[in-house]
Amino acid sequence: MDRAEKQNRTNSRKLISDARVRKIFTYMMQGCVFCELMLDSDGKTEGYSIAGYNDAMSALAGTPDFGDSEAFVRLFLDQMELLPILSGVCRDRDYLVWEQFISTRQKWYSVSAFSLEGRSVVLMIENISERKRLEKKLEEERNRYEALMKQSSDAIALVDIFSKRIIDVNSRLCQITGYREEELCQMNIYHLLTGPNHEIDECQSTLAKKRCLPAETRWIHCKNGTAIEVERVGSLIKHESGTLELLTFYDVSEERRLQQIINEDAALASQLQRQMLPRDFRNPTLAISGIFKPLHMVSGDFFDYRFSSDHNTLTGFLVDVAGHGLATALQTAAVNVLLQDVILHEKVPS
Repeated sequence: MDRAEKQNRTNSRKLISDARVRKIFTYMMQGCVFCELMLDSDGKTEGYSIAGYNDAMSALAGTPDFGDSEAFVRLFLDQMELLPILSGVCRDRDYLVWEQFISTRQKWYSVSAFSLEGRSVVLMIENISERKRLEKKLEEERNRYEALMKQSSDAIALVDIFSKRIIDVNSRLCQITGYREEELCQMNIYHLLTGPNHEIDECQSTLAKKRCLPAETRWIHCKNGTAIEVERVGSLIKHESGTLELLTFYDVSEERRLQQIINEDAALASQLQRQMLPRDFRNPTLAISGIFKPLHMVSGDFFDYRFSSDHNTLTGFLVDVAGHGLATALQTAAVNVLLQDVILHEKVPS
C-alpha cells in the first residue's frame, strides 16, 4: 500500500471516528461502506479496499456472529461489479444512484455512491426486494385492469360518484360515441347521458344505496350530434382514494335495426300468407269463411279447398305445423304446395 493509499484510509477512518459521524454511521438503517480505490504503478484503478462499514451493512451481507465479517462484506460487494462505477464516481466527483439485482441472493438493492477526498467513495445500500415485489404486483394488477378495461367488447366508463366527472373510458366507448379518450375524460356524466339531470342524479343515488344498477335501456350522446341506444348497467367500486361507479354500455342500436328488418320481413310474410288463403265462399246451401289470427305476425296454420268440376264434391285440407314464426310459416307454405297437387290435379303427392 503506497503513501497516498495509507493517507486515504487514514482520512476515512478519521472521518468515521468522529463521535457525531460514528453515531449516525452506526445506527443508520441503510448499509454504509467506506471504500478506497487502489491504483497500479501506471495510475490505473486495479481494485478497492474497505475502510469501514456499519452494522446494517453486516446484516445485508449476512455476516455471522463469528468469523471474518469483512470477508462477507467484500464477497457481497464483489457480486455487484462495482470497480468501474467507483472509479467513475471518484474521477468525476459524481453522485450516482441505481438499482442492483444480485442473482445469487435473488434480491434487489438500491445503491448510492458519492466521492470524498482523494480516492475515497461512500456506498449506501438498501434492500428493496419487498418494494420491487409490490411494484411488480402493482404492475400486474395494472396490466389486468388495462386488459379488462381496454379490451372489453362493451363500452365502459369510470365515473367519480361525487363530482360526476368521467375518470377513464375504454376504446369501445370512444368507438360508438366518436369521441377521443381525452375528450371523454374532460366531460361529466351529464354530457354523456341523455335526459334530465335529475333523472341521472336519481340513478346515481340508487347506485350509492344499492351498490348496483339493473340493466336499463338508455341513450347516450355522440360527437356528431346524434344519440345511440344502449343497455346500461352500473356497479359501485370503493377504494382508498374514493368511490367510483363502473358504467357498462352495450350498444343495442344494431340489434334494433336488425329487429326492424325482421319485423318488416315478417309483416310482408304475414301479408302474403293472408293473400294465399282462399276467399270466402257462399251459395244458397253452403258458406265457408276463414279466420286469420296468428300468435305473432305469421301463422303455422293453413287451409284450402276446391269444388270438383261438377261442383258436387268439396275437397279441402287443414294444416297445423308445430311452432311459430317465419320458419314454421315456410314449412306451412311447402305443405300447402304439396297438398295443392292432390285437390287441384288429383295427383299423388311427391
